[in-house]
Amino acid sequence: MIKKILLLSIMFCILPVISFAAPYSITADINSDSDIILYPLIAEYADINLSIEDPASDYTLKFYNNAQLIFEFKPEMAGPFDDDGIDEYRAFDIVVNISDEVNKLSLWKLGGMLAEYSLDGSTPEINSFDVINQNNEFILSWNVSDADNEDVFVWLYHYYNNNFTLVEPNLNRNYYTIKKSNIPDCVVCSFKIITKDLTHSTESVKSLDYTINITKGWNLISPLFGSEDIETNRNILLKEGWNLFGYDSNKPFYWLDAILNNGTEEKTLDEAQSAAWLQGTIYYYNKGLGYYQFIPQDISYLETKNAYWLYAFEDLTLTLPNAGGSLIDNSYYWLNASIGNGTTTKSISEAQSSGWLQGIIYYYDLDVGYYKFIPGDGDYIYPWRGYWLYSNEDLTLGFP
Repeated sequence: MIKKILLLSIMFCILPVISFAAPYSITADINSDSDIILYPLIAEYADINLSIEDPASDYTLKFYNNAQLIFEFKPEMAGPFDDDGIDEYRAFDIVVNISDEVNKLSLWKLGGMLAEYSLDGSTPEINSFDVINQNNEFILSWNVSDADNEDVFVWLYHYYNNNFTLVEPNLNRNYYTIKKSNIPDCVVCSFKIITKDLTHSTESVKSLDYTINITKGWNLISPLFGSEDIETNRNILLKEGWNLFGYDSNKPFYWLDAILNNGTEEKTLDEAQSAAWLQGTIYYYNKGLGYYQFIPQDISYLETKNAYWLYAFEDLTLTLPNAGGSLIDNSYYWLNASIGNGTTTKSISEAQSSGWLQGIIYYYDLDVGYYKFIPGDGDYIYPWRGYWLYSNEDLTLGFP
């Protein structure tokens, strides 16, 4: 027989004199032989008023998750009350002492089933959530707040094998560090936080994407991988003549904000162009369209994992203020990269044997002024550089 249970009110008290009512209303159906299990919304003490329609004599009220009860109890029922024509039994108020170590953010649960509930109050806000790859660790940081001034805790998850797996519950700080060796290799490394206060929850997902979508034909790419930083200036050395550089930050960069330095003075991009230091227009090969576009005429921003041609009339240093991104001296062994076609993932050598792509990529050596090969002239690739790759079909290049 299904029993209807209505939790009329929950009163939290900070003894001895201050108290307030939390406006919670919870209704649930449970079987007659079920215990009523309350995952408590915790204060130091809790006064509980419970109303049960047609209760079975073997109902027991229990606290879960390390609750420290003053005494073991089975609440005595008073009633029935039939003001509204329905028999009701009401438990006497029960005061329990709760350990400070109890999970403050568990949901109420009745009879093994999550209760449907309506709750007043605001949802906790995730003001920011960042993930940085540094020194073989993922450093996660967040800023959360609650308009009701309730304590906000964070549940942290890592995406693996098509599911988010819990890493750590009940975090009451604003950072967490995960060693790469403690989680499986990933080419798209995704993390989720769920923030919970006493009544509500919200979530946010952040991913570090170490993949590049390549299309059939020629692709001009710049790999993003390895340790990174945030909001630091990125300096790129330019030689007199043509330069092929990459952009490997996760945030777009407005090209006209670039700074140039010739070793004696510093100029904005417009000033440097007026001084004949360089051509202010750079060239980007749009692999989707199959032809070059111009920056800033066609596009205003540098985009991650793209490479650009620039012509300088003298040796210069190009500075991209606050660009952050991959550290410029990161390196990656090219043949360790992975190639996927949507159903199967192969190594570079296997993909080449299967006819998916050419395993050799090309980079422009600024010192000699012509192309070199990887593998062949070198074995490693670097961020902030441009590489040409030829593919026989649409694929995904990854750097696990």
